[in-house]
Amino acid sequence: MKSEWVVLMVNHGIVVAGSSLRRAADMVQIIERTAEVILGCYQATGGKPPQVLPQKAVDLMRSYADFIA
Repeated sequence: MKSEWVVLMVNHGIVVAGSSLRRAADMVQIIERTAEVILGCYQATGGKPPQVLPQKAVDLMRSYADFIA
């Protein structure tokens, strides 16, 4: 996992690390909710992929993950 808190493994699921069990569980909930929102975007747009977030937004969310984990 190197410096990441979450890894998505194809056909296996997610692997999450955290500074405590509670923080790792929080990360799982965040990832699951994000997946639900993305799937909802696909349904709302008739199967079109949702727009990709700008790199600045991705970097900001990654910093939040460092804070949460």
